[in-house]
Amino acid sequence: MNKKLFGLLVLIFVVLMMLPGAALGQGIVLPEVNPLDVTGDIITAGSSTVFPMTERMAERFQDEGYAGNITIDSVGTGAGFERFCVAGETDISNASRAIKEEEIASCEAIGRTPVEFRVGTDALAVVVSSENDFLTDITAEELAMAYSTAATWADVRADWPAEPILRFSPGTDSGTFDYFVEEIFDEDEAPLLSAENLQLSEDDNVLVQGVEGSPYAIGYFGFAYYQANQGALKALSIGGVAPTAETAESGDYPLARPLFIYSDANIMSSKPQVADFINFYLTYVNEEILDVGYFPASDSSINLAKQAWLDGTVNMSRVKLPEVNALDVTGDIITAGSSTVFPLTERMAERFQDEGYAGNITIDSIGTGAGFERFCVAGETDISNASRAIKEEEIASCEAIGRTPIEFRVGTDALVVAVSTENDFLDDVTVEQLAESSR
Repeated sequence: MNKKLFGLLVLIFVVLMMLPGAALGQGIVLPEVNPLDVTGDIITAGSSTVFPMTERMAERFQDEGYAGNITIDSVGTGAGFERFCVAGETDISNASRAIKEEEIASCEAIGRTPVEFRVGTDALAVVVSSENDFLTDITAEELAMAYSTAATWADVRADWPAEPILRFSPGTDSGTFDYFVEEIFDEDEAPLLSAENLQLSEDDNVLVQGVEGSPYAIGYFGFAYYQANQGALKALSIGGVAPTAETAESGDYPLARPLFIYSDANIMSSKPQVADFINFYLTYVNEEILDVGYFPASDSSINLAKQAWLDGTVNMSRVKLPEVNALDVTGDIITAGSSTVFPLTERMAERFQDEGYAGNITIDSIGTGAGFERFCVAGETDISNASRAIKEEEIASCEAIGRTPIEFRVGTDALVVAVSTENDFLDDVTVEQLAESSR
């Protein structure tokens, strides 16, 4: 939350209703891109997990006519953000985790505002050699032991061999490492890093080869690397749940995680080829992702990514909304929500009607929270006016009734702190003083 007290967003939300038979992720249709028309090079770096997906999309972009060069470096999520947010040398950062606050601060320090695009879902695979004949399932607690204090497999479970555990893990710059530590060690990396017989590598292929080499080795990495090497490896179920598209989407598999790419609105504006490639990526990713070895993001996640693209390219002159003739519009519209946004929506409704719209627009001023209640729980409004961003629990309520809220920034409000004109001692107050006066 921005700490500036008076910087209030003025927002409206509408619901995206998926049409029967619509293509996956196509609730929002981005402007069509012809790769033959795209010029200029593109530089990407980051997650080794996202690398195969970005590589596939780059190959398709080039197969369909793009003649420029796309550089894709597999260096790990953290190192990718270093190149994007500190060195400022990449256009797109591939990530297997969300960007951290300190990375956002680094980006902002060089004039970049990272824009997040969800592109898929990965089920992190915990693997052993296909020669391992004793291990098919492991609990999260046993996995933590296997990657920390247990010296032999028998220390994890008594009926397993008393053989030393050979541990393979992505390096500390990897988003996969961060995610594993967060989920298995409650964000404390010390037990893992202090374990004996531990080999770290940012290259997942090195991990694959290490696990293949011994029946007593264990490793973990993105599902695509397991799928590409499943003849030599065996993926373990965790707590009885195997990594599949269904268990990843449902959340039943405990190591399912989102995959992202990041860019910046100024980059997309100054380098249209970057905006075009991200557009192409979001439009076609769900046609390619299963073949690569990952799982599609939900419709709502892809649509939010597409909306982020539209928001990030709003100042690009070639992105234009279709013209609307108010005379041609029929049907009624129901809105409710923020009393702050009410006058603005009322003014736009009046202009819409002045220009020929003959239907009825209902605008109820009931407050942002009550507006989301009617929009996300009762499902009785078409547009929700808001003076704050929608909350996670409100999004969940919307999704529970089959609605995916889409956010539209429509203005900025300055909250006014006022006193009577008869007050002869107060013309300025600090935020701290204001807080104290309200107690």
